[in-house]
Amino acid sequence: IEKQMWDAQCRTSLGQIRTHLHMKSGLLTYKERHARHQGANTRSREQINENDRKIKVLQDKYNTARRALIVLLGSESDIEWREVKDVDLRCMEDPEKDAKR
Repeated sequence: IEKQMWDAQCRTSLGQIRTHLHMKSGLLTYKERHARHQGANTRSREQINENDRKIKVLQDKYNTARRALIVLLGSESDIEWREVKDVDLRCMEDPEKDAKR
């Protein structure tokens, strides 16, 4: 049962990370298209920073559950979950934007 609980925590944490990365994409798009002047840019940036903090907390939660599974099962090869690193936490790139670069 404990393995199922840790698996569930990994699964829900990944889902929440995915949701927050999608939100970040929307926040960045909004900032780029609509935020003008210092006040609006500051508010937009603060929302993006708050979202980034939540993503980091979820990353820590996921990696903690993953480490608990490794301890429980005895080997990293016995689990299906891979470690989430900082480089993995990025928004999807817009192909049209990449073509313009």
